Amino acid sequence: WVVRNPLSVVYSMVYNWKSFALNELFKACSLDQLNESEMRRFTRLGIFGIPKIKRACYSFCGKTSQLFEISERIGKENLLVVDYDELVRRKIELLPQVYRFAEIGYKKEYCDALLPGSLDKAKKLSNNERSIIEKTCMGIYTRAKALVNVT
Repeated sequence: WVVRNPLSVVYSMVYNWKSFALNELFKACSLDQLNESEMRRFTRLGIFGIPKIKRACYSFCGKTSQLFEISERIGKENLLVVDYDELVRRKIELLPQVYRFAEIGYKKEYCDALLPGSLDKAKKLSNNERSIIEKTCMGIYTRAKALVNVT
């Protein structure tokens, strides 16, 4: 499982994803994230009753929360949890661990696919967007990071 900071993930969902993909993910795993007022608005207006930034935040939270259920079901010893940002920063050290866990042969060239530019997305967010993401997503992100076992 890959854990990634919500600032980067939500930025990508809002600015790089097609609306259909975000809306499908939102409907599939995020409706339980809505508060009562948002659920009424969603019921009345449909998908567009929820602002895109909030749909992305709730999608992040809904998808990330699946990690806890998976960990419980299969056991922590059978689950590799990787922090994406750390993997990109320390790819030469961490990527071989991922391949060992998966029992797949590793080649040094695989590191070339992990580009540090992907870590800069959060810098493109407005202060308001950053505030919404931090308020909505940081709690679950912190819980998920506690399960990271590639260090």
